[in-house]
Amino acid sequence: MAWSVTQHNNLPKAWALLLKKFYPSAETLLKTQGTALCHEMAKYSLPTRANTQLTANNALQIYEQENAALASVAFKPWESRSPEFWFMSGYINVTQHVMQKGFKFKTNGSQNLASIGRWDLLEKLLLKRGFTVPDDAPSRSYVVDDAELGKFIEWKSQYKKGGSKKKYYVKNANTINKIATEKKLHNYASIVINGWTKAAKAIGGQVPSGVTVINWPFGKGIGWGSGSVKKDSRGLMVLRIENKYANLNGIFDGSIQQAIWKRRTKIMESEIKKLFSDLLNYWNSIKT
Repeated sequence: MAWSVTQHNNLPKAWALLLKKFYPSAETLLKTQGTALCHEMAKYSLPTRANTQLTANNALQIYEQENAALASVAFKPWESRSPEFWFMSGYINVTQHVMQKGFKFKTNGSQNLASIGRWDLLEKLLLKRGFTVPDDAPSRSYVVDDAELGKFIEWKSQYKKGGSKKKYYVKNANTINKIATEKKLHNYASIVINGWTKAAKAIGGQVPSGVTVINWPFGKGIGWGSGSVKKDSRGLMVLRIENKYANLNGIFDGSIQQAIWKRRTKIMESEIKKLFSDLLNYWNSIKT
């Protein structure tokens, strides 16, 4: 006589089935809620009370005058400073660009070393001659390729309040003139709104009932937003939303924006709890 015991364990198969149900459901939920949040934030990025400013001649005139007067204060071309300044500030790439524009080092020795790329010897030579890092050397965030309207609005807000007056140094000087001649007040709102709508498009979810899809017609080329729903290396489903100028002039910190954000977050949390409740019931039905 012989006998044996066989154990039937359905857990691995059940777990695989649960994950197969979880990931598509979680992706749909996060895409839906993330897209809804972006459109809601876009809708309230331009308060109703500000709409009259878009057509008010005095507001447009003030906006135009400010831009014309302050663009060249906020932004300076890279060529406005010497190669010595840029090299001692730590920007070899900017130094090379300025040299290509025809600006030379003050002495032939320095110019020759820079021309052949002997930056190590050039540094020793300049230090020997008493050059040091300039007191007004800009940080990385202030050395940019283009003058951007979003950066200008933030800078202008601080400038008018008597705050930071640091200059942006710009590679493409023609973009400074574009800022200086900007006349459309609605572009202020476009920077924030288009950031949210671009993020919504990147996420790509279906907008739930009760949420208005925002199609803002102005300033399509300005504003920066991105988003995604992806499974990370730990197996978590992650919603990412980015709007470069979401808090332009503190708009995101305002009561309306915060109320919208918190309301959608609560809805999302409620939907997540419902999803996990459904998954738990499903698990109980398949694990045995």
